[in-house]
Amino acid sequence: MPVVNKASQNWKDEIEEGEFPLDDFFREKFVDSQFSPRDFGDVIQGLLEAEQLDYDQWRQIATLGFDHCYDQTITALKCISQNDSNDDRQFNARQLLKENNAA
Repeated sequence: MPVVNKASQNWKDEIEEGEFPLDDFFREKFVDSQFSPRDFGDVIQGLLEAEQLDYDQWRQIATLGFDHCYDQTITALKCISQNDSNDDRQFNARQLLKENNAA
């Protein structure tokens, strides 16, 4: 299912700049797609790497990830902290890892 989930959920392209909070966005997406919060782990890294997200949006997505798919969120943050070309996103990922004792 991870491959299907990643291919079918292009949510990162649908999040508009400045849209915050994202609660309604994700509630609607989960209901419309029958995508469960548990499946969220399959798309968390792509969402956290989305270029158009501001810090508040990015942080809210990470928080949803911690709530629904902790291990996948930690893995995504570790990858971002080491490999992302955006220095700010790397820094933010490192901070979240430290806050969650996963650094």
